[in-house]
Amino acid sequence: MKIKKAFKIFIVAAKLVLLMVIFQTAIAQQQKQTTKQYQTWLGFSSTMRLTDKWGAIASIQANNYQFITDPNFYYVSGGANYWLQNNFSAAIFYSHEWDATDADSATLYANENRITQQLKYTSFIGKAAMQQRFRVEERWQQKIENGKKTDQYKYSTRLRYLLGADIPIFKNPKLPLLAVSDEILFQFGPGIVYNTFSQNRLFIGIKQELSETWSYEMGYLMQYEQNSSGYQYTLDNDFRLFLYYSPDLRKTKTGTHHTHVESLE
Repeated sequence: MKIKKAFKIFIVAAKLVLLMVIFQTAIAQQQKQTTKQYQTWLGFSSTMRLTDKWGAIASIQANNYQFITDPNFYYVSGGANYWLQNNFSAAIFYSHEWDATDADSATLYANENRITQQLKYTSFIGKAAMQQRFRVEERWQQKIENGKKTDQYKYSTRLRYLLGADIPIFKNPKLPLLAVSDEILFQFGPGIVYNTFSQNRLFIGIKQELSETWSYEMGYLMQYEQNSSGYQYTLDNDFRLFLYYSPDLRKTKTGTHHTHVESLE
């Protein structure tokens, strides 16, 4: 029964993703300008389970253009996680991002403050672990005028839905898993006029547990983003490498501790 229920959930989620892809394709057919970029995205994320219900989450990340030479953004976050069930959790966390902007032949970093609410559900289809994640983000992005930072911030709300799967490809559980996911993002706010569709992130790579508490994820991320003009798009080709730390600090452990940790960005 649990497999049938998980399969039904997956079918519904798959239909949503299909609609997302169709929507994205329709937009792509109308696009006028697309800029390709190549980036490296490195990060460290942690989920520490403190009790049966409560835990702490944190992340630190760096993203650079041309793989390593030019900065794109730096990011830190921290917050709390609450397990409604072992496979269903809610989280809230604060993030700060430094977004690099070129100004007068120098790199200027605009600040972004962000509060995120998250729901995450994990199920299994056979041996494959399926993950669905929904996020609501409140964002305050610092305005840049004439190459200088101002005291003004642009507010927007962003909605994100991710569907992912970790699929065993070897009989030996110590060997890497195939990791695939797709996330679509929409945004709303006073300054959002032509790009309600924000971006789509498609990832394929590998994930491997190094120990009970340490794991890593590595692969290719294709990020398709609509810019504020509405007719200009950015296609990012990212090499992505994340290290995860997920200790279970409960004195008395009940149920299963799901060690899946993902980046908080």
